[in-house]
Parts: sequence; C-alpha cells; structure tokens
Amino acid sequence: MKKQNGSGATTQDIARLSGVSTATVSYVLSGRKGVRISQQTRERVLEAAKRLHYRRNALATALRKGRTNTLGIVAPYSVVGQPSSSHLVYGKDLILALTFAAARLGMGVMLYVDSPDSPLTPEHVTDRRVDGVVLSGIYGVREWVDSIVSSGTSCVEIGSTYGEYQVHPDNALGSRFAVEHLLTLGHRRIVHWRGPESALAAKERSDTFSTLMAGAGVPEPERQVVSSAEEIERLFLLPERPTAIFTYNDNRAVDAYHLLHKLGLRIPEDVSIVGFDNDIRAVSVLPPLTTVQNPVDEIADSAVRLLVDQIEGGASGREVVRIPNHLVARESTGPVP
Repeated sequence: MKKQNGSGATTQDIARLSGVSTATVSYVLSGRKGVRISQQTRERVLEAAKRLHYRRNALATALRKGRTNTLGIVAPYSVVGQPSSSHLVYGKDLILALTFAAARLGMGVMLYVDSPDSPLTPEHVTDRRVDGVVLSGIYGVREWVDSIVSSGTSCVEIGSTYGEYQVHPDNALGSRFAVEHLLTLGHRRIVHWRGPESALAAKERSDTFSTLMAGAGVPEPERQVVSSAEEIERLFLLPERPTAIFTYNDNRAVDAYHLLHKLGLRIPEDVSIVGFDNDIRAVSVLPPLTTVQNPVDEIADSAVRLLVDQIEGGASGREVVRIPNHLVARESTGPVP
C-alpha cells in the first residue's frame, strides 16, 4: 500500500528511486530501532526522500500510535459564536491561550462550539479525533464530564467542578483583593454586580464579597449583591446611594461606566469601580479601570499540562489547581466621597 504524504511522493516512489524495498524505506524514515540497515543504504534512502521533497504525514503517524496529538476545546456558543459576543473578551482570550499552550507542547487544537442551531453532545468529542478535552464555560452539565471520562478520553475542566481534574482562577483571592482595596479607601456602601447564577466564578466571587463585607462589620443594607443594570440604577437613585461597585468582570464594569455617566456621576470622584479579568477593555475606558488580573496564560498552561499528564499516564489522581491573581490599581478607584 502506498503511503502518501503532503508533497505527493510515496514510500514506493522513494523505494523505486533508491533501489530498496518499501519496508526498508519505512524503517529509515521512521527511525525505527532494532532493524539493521547499512549506513550507505540509509543515506541513499534519505537522499531519495530529499530529491522527491517527501514529508512525513504526522497525522497518519500519530494515528498508527493511537494518538492524534490534538486537544479538544469545548466552549459555549455565547463565548465564540454570537456576533454580539465581542464583549466576552475573557473567554476568547482563554481559547487563544489554550491554543498557544498546546502549541508549545507540539500539539494542535480542535475547537468544538455548542451552538443552538447545532447542539453539541459528548459523542462529538469522544470519537478519537482528539486525545483529550478541555471543558471551558460549560456550566451545569455533569453528563459532559461523565460521558467523556467513561469513553476513556482525558478531561480537564475550567469553570466547573464535576470531574477529577480542574483548573480555576482563585476567585476568592481576587475578590478579597478587590473588596479590601475599596474598604481601605474608606468605602462602606459597596454594591457587587454579580455574574450569571450558573457560573462557578460568579458564586465564588459573590460569596467572598458577602463574607468580607460582613467580617468588616458592614450592615446588610450597605452590602448589596445585584444581578442587573436595573437594580444598580435603582440603588443609585436612593438618597444614600452606593459609593463603590465591584463587578463580576470587566464587561460588567464597562456597563457600569455607561450607567453612571447617564446618571451624571463621576468616576472615581462620586463612585469607584473595580472589575475582574484585566482584559483589553480595562485600559480602553476612561478613566482606566482598576481590576483583578485573571491569569489566562497560567490557567491555560496548567490545564494543558494537566491534560497531557493524563494522556501520557502521568496523572496520579484528583487534582484541582487554583491559579493566584492580583489587583491592578488604576484611576477608577479613589477615596470615599
């Protein structure tokens, strides 16, 4: 059988040109050990391959070894598919970081998108086209992890907690930095604009906010947790309005900028704002946003390495990695009015 490659040349072509068998060509090109081939024959085969511009088919080689050297990334349509999702910078940054992390280990990636028009199922990613799967932002779907793991495919989660292997930003630590920064500036009437109910990060950030505010002796009416712009606007129409906002992410922070400008309030003279992610939008607004650095590169590196450890049999059991973060102080925060 001819072994075709990207240049169009085959091992049979090389065998014909070098005057040896196709088996000998295969042994030489694969670098297989334990087969005695003279140096002269080896050089003749390699010279023929060079003249024919032969290139090995890496995918075919990987498949023969039971590996594709490709990792799957599963992400919801809301992050990568909708034209209106351009504001979801963090999810796209994470996908790009995962791609780079895989490339640094000599692996490719295949992106699977869960679309309303073409719903994705675990069976789509367990057909052996990928060696392992990173689940990013697939909330509340335990069946995904169970199906992937039961198929024998390695799996790492980012943003959910159903399986054995997980990588997350340290949401509690980042929220602590944000809240303590505002408390240090003298703020007490702080509102937290939380994220979606289904998101692990949203729960961890809002829980940390409430715990820290209570620990600082701030009474409940002054430590509001809200879920919508309408709730935020109502609070700022009260006589004792909030003096600071801590948002679930930088997108929420930008929305807060627009709302405060509409209400005629200045940032940070009237209201301080802290976001979470430190994406490109943090330095695109005026004043530049104080925010928590969400370390996408470190998250991606850890997730890919944990996945490759499983694929290569080096993983030793359950492992949950928390990536530390830090506060980036800019001009959107100031002393309490």
